[in-house]
Amino acid sequence: MGTPKVLAFASAIAVIKHPKAHSECKVFALGQNSIPIKLDKVEEVIDHLNLVSPVLEVSQALEKFFNEEHTEKDLEVFFITNQENLENQKLQKVVHENRDRLKFLVTTSAEGELNFYKNHKGTRKHVQKIILPLQELWVNPPKRNLSGQNNLSLKSKKTDVPLNYPILFPTSKNRIATFLYEGEFFILSSKKQLLKTYLSDNYYNKNYYDQYKIHRGCEVLFEDISVRPKGQFALAKNKQQQFILCHYQPDKKLISKLNLNTREYFELSLSGYKNSKLV
Repeated sequence: MGTPKVLAFASAIAVIKHPKAHSECKVFALGQNSIPIKLDKVEEVIDHLNLVSPVLEVSQALEKFFNEEHTEKDLEVFFITNQENLENQKLQKVVHENRDRLKFLVTTSAEGELNFYKNHKGTRKHVQKIILPLQELWVNPPKRNLSGQNNLSLKSKKTDVPLNYPILFPTSKNRIATFLYEGEFFILSSKKQLLKTYLSDNYYNKNYYDQYKIHRGCEVLFEDISVRPKGQFALAKNKQQQFILCHYQPDKKLISKLNLNTREYFELSLSGYKNSKLV
């Protein structure tokens, strides 16, 4: 219930929507039984958050999940629960007996603390602890216009999020190029995306993020960029503050620029020049 439940749903969404989650992911809510749920749309998340089970202890449902409903050996399970629930001996027993298939354990708390554990060769290892600043995150809740004129458009409108907390993705390791422009760091990834990183300096409490090692994340600025992965690259802005990606291909002696906002493309052959280098 309350904050732990919200954090559990958020953790589930983070797992199934992670860029590296290439296999099929299914989500189940445990109560008297395991109930399959979908979290692809805002409406689905809200509807399932409103489901309340009278069962407070779910060891029987979890045991049935492993021993009757899902007996395949190659199953990898993320079990997300409230930290207090792990004090239950029956639940501890089921978790221990199924540790080979229960790959990850995630616990939540009313204080905004998330703990991630990984089971490896029969041993549970603590991987990461995240403490969310809930008062900051929820200080500016989304504002909705519920007037009759806009009621019809609410279903199609994307959910508002606080402007001071952009949606961030893990820093890409596969990079075509990196840029330091106007004091900010950008990444051109192998997925043809331009990413902008956010450092702890951008947040309210720098010492908090330094302490818990939440140093950076990436916002996706542009996707499906038409670019070859080889050559030299530079990033700039025009007078309209639109991003321009410059690209020099030494083998073709070709220099090009792509307006990432408008997708306008221009190229120039430098075959008539002896020394061609992108500065």
